[in-house]
Amino acid sequence: QDDKIYHLTGIETAPEYPGGIDVLKNSIYKDIKELPNSDKITGKVYVSFIVEKDGMLSGAKVLRDKSNLAAATVLSALKNSLKWKPGIINGKPVRTMYALLLDMDHTEFSKPQQRRPKSSSKVSDEKPKIVITNRNSGLDDNVAVPNFDEGEKKDDTNKIYIMPDLESAPTFPGGNDKFTKYFEDTFNKNAVAKSGWISFDFIVEKDGSVTFKALRSPAKDIEDEATRVLNKMPKWTPGKYKGQPVRSTFTQMFTVKKN
Repeated sequence: QDDKIYHLTGIETAPEYPGGIDVLKNSIYKDIKELPNSDKITGKVYVSFIVEKDGMLSGAKVLRDKSNLAAATVLSALKNSLKWKPGIINGKPVRTMYALLLDMDHTEFSKPQQRRPKSSSKVSDEKPKIVITNRNSGLDDNVAVPNFDEGEKKDDTNKIYIMPDLESAPTFPGGNDKFTKYFEDTFNKNAVAKSGWISFDFIVEKDGSVTFKALRSPAKDIEDEATRVLNKMPKWTPGKYKGQPVRSTFTQMFTVKKN
């Protein structure tokens, strides 16, 4: 049984929320607008979670909430969200890490101008009164929210970031589709005996150079040929955090078809 948690770049079909991710975002925006101090919620809120094989969510964490006011509502909305369609590899559902960005300054999130209940100025901890079926009861509403003030202590310059932590992901010249095409066009199918799929862990450095390690390989000849192809690829555009290039890691899967 495969219990590995995959990143979006390492799967064939990404997880999907019923109706699309904008449906979920708009639902969360609506809940936040109901808060008595919603006018004080600004900036971006980042949240990560795992879409399980059955479409339920687990391990939700608010990675950034500068106002420190939206976290409880965002996590509650995820807890009561509909089941997702899980990520897919080789036709089978897999556990997938997913990162969601909510922009509280975006025009889609127009805050109410006059909504000031006198009874309280605190963020409500109450659960929504309408509980949707198939709720994700495994999520934790009590996740500690880090404070991302401008004057915060700088991260270790050698830290390796995962995809949900980044403001912008590392990219192959031309995008991820170009990366897949580069691999398919450069891979010599005559060098391998049979079809199969192989996955690699990548680290993209600040200067765009890339190191990698095979995670799963069906045969040595496939791994050797894939390694040759990856060693020839050009530099990437590095991932960014707070506008600066950083080291980042992700997993990528490739399918090799002999015929």
